[in-house]
Amino acid sequence: MPQITQWGVEVDVDVDIDVAEFYDGCSDEECRELVELLEEDGFITADRVVENGTTLDHEWNNVINKLAVGRVYLTLEEAYIKQLINKIP
Repeated sequence: MPQITQWGVEVDVDVDIDVAEFYDGCSDEECRELVELLEEDGFITADRVVENGTTLDHEWNNVINKLAVGRVYLTLEEAYIKQLINKIP
């Protein structure tokens, strides 16, 4: 919780804010700032941020991100699939 000092005395403050309500009240710039803060604190990574799109776009990006993160665990068959994908223009 935030620490607030008033007249040299530390005051305990407990504020209950609904996350969805807070987010809905943010401007586009404030939302970008929030994303940057979440990235800095390690809650999200830049490669996981998805622009507006269809559900299919989100699913595709999710699958591609999982492949990118798991690339060190590729088997020979999966490496072959990667070679095939690289042939796609």
